[in-house]
Amino acid sequence: MNMHDSFQACLDETTALLSKTSDPSLFDAILWNLVHKIIAPYVQRCTELENKLHEQENKLHAEEMKLLQQEKSGIEKAVEQLTDAVNKLPTTTVPVSIHHRGIDVPIRGSMSRAKAWTDAIKYPNSKVDVSLPASCFISDSAAVSAIDRRQLEERLVEELGKHARPEEKDIDYEGVVDLFGQYFAALSSSALGDMHVLDTHRQRFLDDLAPDLVLQRSSKNSDKFNIAAVLDLKGIGDDGHAKLNTATNLGQILDYLTAIEYYQLGRTIFLGLLTNLRDAYLIRYQTNILKGRSRRTSGNQPYTSKLTQYRKVPLCDALRYLYEQLQDPAANPPQLPFSESAGELSYVVQRHSKSVVAVFNRQNAQIIVKASPEVQWNSGIQNEIICLKSLQGDSRPASIPKLIYSTYDMPGSAFVEFGISPPGRPLQLELFREASDFRTCLQDILVALKWVHDHGIVHRDVRGDNIIVFDGLDVGGHSSHISLTLEIKKRRLRAMLIDFDRATNLGISCHYEGGYICCPRDLLQQCTRESEYQQMVDIDEYEMPVEGSTPLSNAMYIPEKRHDYLSFVLLVNTVIFPFTLQGYINHLVEVPSSREQRRLLNLWGELESKEPWSSLVREAQNAQADVQVWSELLGLLVWL
Repeated sequence: MNMHDSFQACLDETTALLSKTSDPSLFDAILWNLVHKIIAPYVQRCTELENKLHEQENKLHAEEMKLLQQEKSGIEKAVEQLTDAVNKLPTTTVPVSIHHRGIDVPIRGSMSRAKAWTDAIKYPNSKVDVSLPASCFISDSAAVSAIDRRQLEERLVEELGKHARPEEKDIDYEGVVDLFGQYFAALSSSALGDMHVLDTHRQRFLDDLAPDLVLQRSSKNSDKFNIAAVLDLKGIGDDGHAKLNTATNLGQILDYLTAIEYYQLGRTIFLGLLTNLRDAYLIRYQTNILKGRSRRTSGNQPYTSKLTQYRKVPLCDALRYLYEQLQDPAANPPQLPFSESAGELSYVVQRHSKSVVAVFNRQNAQIIVKASPEVQWNSGIQNEIICLKSLQGDSRPASIPKLIYSTYDMPGSAFVEFGISPPGRPLQLELFREASDFRTCLQDILVALKWVHDHGIVHRDVRGDNIIVFDGLDVGGHSSHISLTLEIKKRRLRAMLIDFDRATNLGISCHYEGGYICCPRDLLQQCTRESEYQQMVDIDEYEMPVEGSTPLSNAMYIPEKRHDYLSFVLLVNTVIFPFTLQGYINHLVEVPSSREQRRLLNLWGELESKEPWSSLVREAQNAQADVQVWSELLGLLVWL
């Protein structure tokens, strides 16, 4: 019997019962029986269909994962081939001038590595073909004597020589890494700490550069903040005598060292080894050197960097000197300011003068840990901890970080740090395969803002760098049938608002200390007017500003919810159209009438005058907190 026939049978039975009943008190019972008999098969059928739907989704998910895995394998293979090809190019990719370090040439750019090296060694403090200093080995361990070390080096060099090949592409990187690992593990000392040898010749993690091997401190995963030295492997040629010290090869080492310099502030000695696994050249790049009156200059430009290329030596001698150099703290990555509470370091994400951010494995889960590198910046981390604590709670949305731990209340702790979860990736449009995922992430940000505002806080730095995307759960497919509730959960990209170091209280007058790009337009205009007025007043009445101060840093204002929502509009615009502020130097926003300030003000003028952006700006000005209203306005943009 189908559902229609069943329904008709129930109706006939009910009609017959009602015709035989004259007692009104039984009418309700008869009708209730009818409703129950009619709805039961429908509910059962809905349940069957939803179970089948769920099974189908699981099958589709498995098939999709299989296809994605196949696609990933293909992409990885293509990337390996492209990486091998690009690493052979004689030119570099990213333009960086290191004039401020004393070598006034674009080490990396359209210039070839050979020319960059040739120009660099012309500078006064550069030296080439220098004799390697005699060994001054001092063992930190009684178990490692000079004799033991010499025997270890001889065995290592003999084994490494077996891995030498005419062309570098044929070198067994895994075997070479294992041998180098044995060498540095056996000579490990308190000065070196944990040292790991990593194969990175197919990992373009250093500003799109892929050194063959890196000696890395602290973590076993490659990251540019912890590189101690780079090793570049070359072939010996068909005749076994291929020239090793070409300008291109040496320029490649210098390329790596100047890239590391950028990410390891405070370090002054950088080391690179160029080897064919028999002989080697060691390159030493030292910055911030001072020679008093004898410091060399060219015109008015002081040269405070020293580039030294040592002459060719057997690999064992180069390794010995490299090890000795790494005893010097100045030749190592700056120490990380994390406590044991953080767990096991996975990799460093960012390193700034005021904070260091890294991912740690803690109690079988990954977390993000942020710490202060110096005591003078402790207050900023402490304020962020206080803010995060106030945002916790049982109903905390997933778009607000979960505070895992902090050392703020730990008595006697020398570290100021905190850990949050989950870790994720920076917000970029390329992450989203479906428009619905992007829309969900934008809604997450809005939910986070409402939560923050409801707790009396303004974030003041809502921009792409402070939004991370992670794999979370999506809840949908709620059934409206009577006595039936089913939640179909699937994986979906979600967004989380982070970096509360610039947050402040709502409605309390204060100096603006938020992100440059998030500065309220009316505050920028106010500062510009004040600056213009000061330039017009009589010089006798003009009061010189404090050194380092700007109109923006001196201005007082009252933080409002709308400021965060306006930043959200700008965030959406720059994510969809990343070229909007391409080449933008954020900190110049606070300079009155600067190009950056004019660009930002002009952008706001365009957003206010053109749909659909003008509607978003109006809602932001009204501090609209209804996520549904925002979703409707964002619909077209998300679809685009």
